[in-house]
Amino acid sequence: MWRWWRETDGTFDPGVGPLIDVWGVRETLKVPLPDALARAREQSGLRRFELDSTRQTIVRRGTGAWMDSGAFGKGAALRSVEAVLRQSGIGAALVDFGGQGLALGSSPDGPPSGGWTIAVAHPVERLVPVRELVIRDRSVSTSGQSERPGHLLDPRSGRPVPAWGSVTVIAPDPLGADILSTALFVMGPDAGLQWASGRSDFGALFLVLRNGRVEARWNAALEPYLKETK
Repeated sequence: MWRWWRETDGTFDPGVGPLIDVWGVRETLKVPLPDALARAREQSGLRRFELDSTRQTIVRRGTGAWMDSGAFGKGAALRSVEAVLRQSGIGAALVDFGGQGLALGSSPDGPPSGGWTIAVAHPVERLVPVRELVIRDRSVSTSGQSERPGHLLDPRSGRPVPAWGSVTVIAPDPLGADILSTALFVMGPDAGLQWASGRSDFGALFLVLRNGRVEARWNAALEPYLKETK
């Protein structure tokens, strides 16, 4: 986690527990008073934790700090699921955790080239598919604000990220896919695409809401996964 925290310049930061509390993210969303928000920001961040890789422990430095698994929990769980499936000799499977999935091998009724076809939904109209991806031995994770407005916070400002659309990431590692979809959404469509354009280790699809329409953007690494439209 510390690696991604550093590489994303803090847009991925699971140490946002105090911010989640002060905004009421797990309950009813509320706007905190300025003093309360300032205290929560001071208590938040991975800088409040120390990793001891030798002992494999994490030590909290400061009262009130706690980690939230929202930006990596599904990815960590899917990583474990993948390990169990492979150890059991299962070469083809599609696992859906809602917002993130894992595709191993090929679907029995999938495309001739193999893999699984995954539909990426409209950022707001969740039953409307916008693009289709074909993936194999990859995890796909989508982050956005449509289902739970305000639940994604920017660790840098301590405030909710605007609901500008969604980000979908395809990566070999489920944990990385989960982390990166959150970090790129926090960065925003312009800075996020610029950051992702310099990477070849994951594909990123940005669905941006503009004037009532959806604009699709992606980095070069996503192109092999895009299903051709007829």
